[in-house]
Amino acid sequence: MLTFGFPRGARFGRAGAAVLCAGAILALAGCGDGGPKRVKVTGKVYYQDKPYPRAHVWFIPESPSDGQPAQSSAMAEQDGSFTMTTPNTGDGVVPGRYKVGIRLATKGPPPPPGLQKYSTAKTTPITVDVPPEGLTDYELRLK
Repeated sequence: MLTFGFPRGARFGRAGAAVLCAGAILALAGCGDGGPKRVKVTGKVYYQDKPYPRAHVWFIPESPSDGQPAQSSAMAEQDGSFTMTTPNTGDGVVPGRYKVGIRLATKGPPPPPGLQKYSTAKTTPITVDVPPEGLTDYELRLK
């Protein structure tokens, strides 16, 4: 019989020791990221065939899975380029199908009238499939 240094001489048999060891192994196996794999997505936003700066681009999963962030987002640079990132844990996007929304940053002139349709997941006509290898040079051409 194994005796551990618990108060009042608590004693554990072999079964108790096995349960403790199994618990420790499971706890150690649970360490690490554990979330879904993320892949790099880069691109550029255009409006009327010109780079569109100040755009806030976001991907909302059409069918979210457990552990998948609610959305990924990016702010377009002056040249319209962007790199997607998740809000919680590092850069990238979980592969899958997404609705793509675009809004303007709050500072600056108001957005052109036709761009309002891109501002919500319900009204945006844009979808994207992010493959397991990621996307580079993805073009968002707004009309």
